[in-house]
Amino acid sequence: MKNPALIKNNIPENSCSLDMDEKIIALAAGEINKYEERISILIHILSCECCRLLFEDSILLQQIDEDNYSIGSLPLIQLKIKGSRVIPSTTSASHTDRAPLLSIEGDESAEFRINHNNEEITLRVLRAEDGVDFDLSANDKEAKFYLIGGDGFNTAFQYNSIARFENIKPGKYALTINLKEFIFIDITED
Repeated sequence: MKNPALIKNNIPENSCSLDMDEKIIALAAGEINKYEERISILIHILSCECCRLLFEDSILLQQIDEDNYSIGSLPLIQLKIKGSRVIPSTTSASHTDRAPLLSIEGDESAEFRINHNNEEITLRVLRAEDGVDFDLSANDKEAKFYLIGGDGFNTAFQYNSIARFENIKPGKYALTINLKEFIFIDITED
């Protein structure tokens, strides 16, 4: 290292900015193109344990694939797209009592009630043109929803009591509110 004082002088002494979590996830997904911005975020990661862990977890989530994906004790919702129907796995609720199925199997939608970090969330999965849409509602109207997948991440806030992620293609995802506790979602197509 040529100049360790340069790094020390650039480490912020105050808390993280409001959008730092999004920058960290974007960096892990390879979406930050400007060299100076990447360096700035990496310098922050060096000084902030919370952001370092978020960066490491984001990289691990992107490495999930068919060969090494393990359900274990993680909260998991499994869905299959078959024609115009969304079919929830009957074993999803057995993996966790945090996401019981509320809808009838084999409909154009599936609905789950999720207990997430002492917050009750309703997740409605609707069949869309290229995959599915997620409609989410929570008691905390200021909640920020994150959907993280192998191709990056999206964020959503509630508007008229609904937060929406659209055209989600089959794959493996992590859903979270305010980056606290993850619910894993596995979508396949038949």
